Amino acid sequence: MTDTIEFPAIQSPAGRRSHARHETRWWASFAIGAEHLECYVYNVSLGGAKLLLFGPVTGEAAALFIPPYGVFQCEVRWVTYPFVGVEFARLERHRTASLVAHALKSSHRAEIPPLAELIAEGGAAGVGFIHPEHD
Repeated sequence: MTDTIEFPAIQSPAGRRSHARHETRWWASFAIGAEHLECYVYNVSLGGAKLLLFGPVTGEAAALFIPPYGVFQCEVRWVTYPFVGVEFARLERHRTASLVAHALKSSHRAEIPPLAELIAEGGAAGVGFIHPEHD
């Protein structure tokens, strides 16, 4: 007699998300520990954001400053260099709803150069593009 093991269906990351993502292309500042890094916010949702960072990420608790919307407390949830996924703190949900509303209304979105162009130029605004394995 052969035992059959059933595995649950594997969902794609998009299938696991509980909040819709909205493209933004905003400049921001990311503070984690003593580090303050310039970044692009690629997209936002009620629960989090996808960032392109110019520098290494160590730690989990962080703050994301998105002018003119303010500072949002968050935690790093995943890193796939040079991208970082953050989850906004639950106490920020009323503010992230406003942030998503701005993303939906925004018709003026800054164009972000292709990643290869940013790497060739050494990062943005004088911030070096540092690979974590080559610090």
